[in-house]
Parts: sequence; C-alpha cells; structure tokens
Amino acid sequence: MCLTHHQGLDPHAYTSGRWLRRDRLELDARYIQFDFDALCRRVLQNSAGATSIASYDKVEGGFNRVFLFILDNGKRIVAKVPFAL
Repeated sequence: MCLTHHQGLDPHAYTSGRWLRRDRLELDARYIQFDFDALCRRVLQNSAGATSIASYDKVEGGFNRVFLFILDNGKRIVAKVPFAL
C-alpha cells in the first residue's frame, strides 16, 4: 500500500537526531507503534480519484510525527500522529 520499504523511511522510528547520552533510551521513547498501512488506506479513502500514494515524507517535531503524502492524482495530504514522552 505505502512505499515504506521502497523509500527506506521507517514511519515508526525517530530519525531527526541523536543524543550524546542515553541515545538508545531517547530513540526508544520516541518510537511510535501504529498501523502505517491503515493510515495509508485512510488517506486514499478520503481522497476522491486517488488510487495510490506516489510518495511521502516524514517530518518530526516536539510532540508529533507528520506525514506529507503526495497521491497519484496530484493531491497532497498531511497526516499528524501525536506522541508523548
């Protein structure tokens, strides 16, 4: 459904930085377990005329992980997944 392995992006893992101390603990704390394929299906269900996701990018912030989807019909969809430390 999504291009997870094709683009080499792990939607669950934090990838925007590293820590000098407790790196593994900080990365583990920012790992979000969710059904990414279900999110992709929902994006397509809510986008009339789209049949696939052409590409996507992941942007990480303080309390959210944001996915920017570009669909095969040219539409752009933003999906936000919150997380708390």
